[in-house]
Amino acid sequence: MTTSRGEVIRPLGAAERTIDFAMRKNPLQFSLVAEIDRPVPEAELAGALAELCLRHPLLAATTTPHPGPSTGRPMARSR
Repeated sequence: MTTSRGEVIRPLGAAERTIDFAMRKNPLQFSLVAEIDRPVPEAELAGALAELCLRHPLLAATTTPHPGPSTGRPMARSR
């Protein structure tokens, strides 16, 4: 798995391709909310989110409709 910015992480699986196709036809936006029990400085929050994305690269991934070099399928890419 490649985690470098803009690099291919992996091709999408069959179920992911189906969801990706459906989302391109009918876009859906969603939000995630977290309740924090204390004030958190913006820089600290940004650092924590960046560290989380390093540990779990697919949290920062996006898909591209352009086929991958060898698979001809859409790919997941890191941002």
